[in-house]
Amino acid sequence: MQLKHKIASEEHSITIKLFYQYLYEENQFYNNISRYLSSKMPEIEQRLENDDLILLFGYDLIKQCSKRKDTLIAYPIEICIRLLENSLNEESFFRIGPC
Repeated sequence: MQLKHKIASEEHSITIKLFYQYLYEENQFYNNISRYLSSKMPEIEQRLENDDLILLFGYDLIKQCSKRKDTLIAYPIEICIRLLENSLNEESFFRIGPC
């Protein structure tokens, strides 16, 4: 009987240590992400201020395609395609499809 209690006590101790380690690693991860984003914010703000915005919806698709040099697909259509590709493997109870 004492062995049973000893094992249960050890399991509890191991669980506490693992949970603490998990929280510590999670905290480190989010701190690193926060530092990275903080260092990139000036660059992001500068790009947003200097970027010529192109209308996505309600804009002629031919003009949309001519402004993009890397592909012949209009950006709104590309977004929809990527959402469809990414959501095909997702499963959830209240899943809302991209269409």
